[in-house]
Amino acid sequence: MDHRDPLVILRDHIIHSKPITFLGPAGEKLPSLVSATHIRFTDSDGAPLQFERHTPTAYKITGHNADFYPLDSLVFLGLNYKLGYGALLREGSAAGVTPVTYIDMKHVQNYLTGVVETTDNVVTQKPSVPVDSEAPTPSLATKSHYTPHYSSIKSVELIHSQERNVGAKYSFMHGSKDLSAVVNIYHGCFASEAIDSPHRTIRSSQGAHPLSQHPPRGSSHHPNGPTPAKLPARMPPPSKRAHRIPLIIVPTAATSLITMYNVQEFLENHTFVPSQQIHDQGVKKQARITIERTRIGQPKPLLYHVVDSVDNFKPDDWDRLAAVFTMGVTWQFKKWKWDNPRELFKHVKGFYVKMADENPKDAVASWNVEVINVDRSKRHKDKAVVSQLWNSLDQYIASTKPNLVQ
Repeated sequence: MDHRDPLVILRDHIIHSKPITFLGPAGEKLPSLVSATHIRFTDSDGAPLQFERHTPTAYKITGHNADFYPLDSLVFLGLNYKLGYGALLREGSAAGVTPVTYIDMKHVQNYLTGVVETTDNVVTQKPSVPVDSEAPTPSLATKSHYTPHYSSIKSVELIHSQERNVGAKYSFMHGSKDLSAVVNIYHGCFASEAIDSPHRTIRSSQGAHPLSQHPPRGSSHHPNGPTPAKLPARMPPPSKRAHRIPLIIVPTAATSLITMYNVQEFLENHTFVPSQQIHDQGVKKQARITIERTRIGQPKPLLYHVVDSVDNFKPDDWDRLAAVFTMGVTWQFKKWKWDNPRELFKHVKGFYVKMADENPKDAVASWNVEVINVDRSKRHKDKAVVSQLWNSLDQYIASTKPNLVQ
């Protein structure tokens, strides 16, 4: 692919954290894409290369064979991929950016950040890209001209007159709503239903004979009569894996460092984001979140359910409880199976998350909990902190609750 291709240049800038500049109509520098008309990069020699923000790239939109993502869409995702899809839609709309579809988002992110080297959606031939540079333009006199025959023009006009505009066969999949919250709720509810649903076998009514057997002698049998309906097959047993999904409880208080708002960013994406910041983006709090954790050597992601209330807990849920994040206050455990923290943390792994420059609460010193220190500003330290947390939980589950080993 051409080294001057905007997709290649953008990917290089994202991977190597090179600066990307937004320019206004008069060439002035702007802080964001909102009013920008051009996007400026630098080539390998440090010379500026700028493109019109709506320049088509070589990244094809899934389900739209002739459509490519514009440059500003990929720039916006490349600079903001850590945001949730809902926040990307809202902020992208405010910046006048065509959103990357939910289907493509993860693939685009992996390509731009260097996780993968290539993808089927990147094509080598695409519409020409206008680059603002001093390169000479071929003279019109040297270009060959094609003059269509009259019959060809009439044939094309006839074809166009009979055409109908229809959507692509995958176009119905590209909605604008953020359904990530629904997906998380589905995962949580599906697993719970699998746990709760008993084994059921559809039995034939008393005195009836299975259809696989011949009727008893003397009974009337009409081979030409209507064929009796087959009995439903036995329902499959619930997934055994669902019984082993560990439960994690976080505090309900908004003052807690870890809540239902930011626990997924913390445990799954290894990044601490203040709960209030996510709340201010309009994200709704969910009743249950499913954390997917990938680990080397595991063909499938490890699953964990996170809640902040025990109001609807069943006995099996207490058996699956693996860890509790505490604020260091006893009222957090009111109406729990173990309402005394000293007793509680004999049965589950305890974590107390605090800022690294703060002292832990006095009560925590007598509880069997592990202190997790989060730096206020150095986000690059988060990954090591969360990795240590997962290692501690893995060791606890393996030694104390082997039934939860996935």
